[in-house]
Amino acid sequence: MGIDCLYCHTSAEKTAIAGVPATETCYTCHSQIWTSSPLLQVVRDSYEKDIPIEWNRVNNVPDFVYFDHSIHVAKGVSCFTCHGRIDNQNLTFKENAFQMKWCLDCHRNPEEFVRPDAEVFNPEYHYGPDHAQLGRELVKKRGIVKEQLDDCSVCHH
Repeated sequence: MGIDCLYCHTSAEKTAIAGVPATETCYTCHSQIWTSSPLLQVVRDSYEKDIPIEWNRVNNVPDFVYFDHSIHVAKGVSCFTCHGRIDNQNLTFKENAFQMKWCLDCHRNPEEFVRPDAEVFNPEYHYGPDHAQLGRELVKKRGIVKEQLDDCSVCHH
């Protein structure tokens, strides 16, 4: 419905953890949209009883992996790169495996994945034929040092 990722995940630009929305945030929309959906009964119950929603984590990395949402967003990696087209998911599911090889593909070739600032939260963004050059420029502009990104200590503290 065109809702920006940051509406629900308010800390994704500022902290390592993107955060989960409070019931009031969910209810802002769901008091008007899909008001009788059985899937959203948990939201209605939470709001009416003033009890926080118990979220089921869909995307998770092992405890020995450090992941910081804010640095990825700041460097131009879109939410959709990792989470897929969440805007097209009626029920959230895990789009990517988040295995080490998958992460290293991006860390070793960040120019293939970074976006212009104005496109980081755009689900419709398409990497055009000139993206190779644009990606190299963005990597340089943002101070991304590829040679450092596959050092073990970047993700394993």
